Amino acid sequence: MATEGNGTTRRILLGIAVTAALAFGGWWWLAGGDPPGRGGGGAEERVPVPITRPARGPARWSIGIAQTVAIDRDDLPLGGEVGVDLVLAEPSADVRPLAGRILSFDVDRPDRERALEAVVVGDDRRRVRMEIPVGFLIEDTYLIEIKTTERTALPVRRYRLEVR
Repeated sequence: MATEGNGTTRRILLGIAVTAALAFGGWWWLAGGDPPGRGGGGAEERVPVPITRPARGPARWSIGIAQTVAIDRDDLPLGGEVGVDLVLAEPSADVRPLAGRILSFDVDRPDRERALEAVVVGDDRRRVRMEIPVGFLIEDTYLIEIKTTERTALPVRRYRLEVR
């Protein structure tokens, strides 16, 4: 019976170690290979995605899975909100808004996090739209996090947005 307890403990510890390694790997990827606030590494390798802007209405950008979108601060409207469409890996289970947040990589910024809702858009339910206040977006790198309806151990999707 002592052997069964040791096997269970080993499986639990292995699960914790794998989860921690995956979380660190995700953070490392989102940070471009360098911890936030330190130069070098992957910063030069990022290629800005072409920005499209509708002729009328609010500015809107789209971020795909494992993609970084760079926006010039001058391309943002003077006030209001910016629409960001986020591509989901799996269709949302329903059309209810999803909980989300945007987080600045600048740890010294007093208002570095803002909770927002993401509204499911499109008939296929594979996109959500988050409206981000323009005043929040200064020159910085941001992590956008959405709690999805995926049936996984960690139903969260993360996206990276840069404002230059």
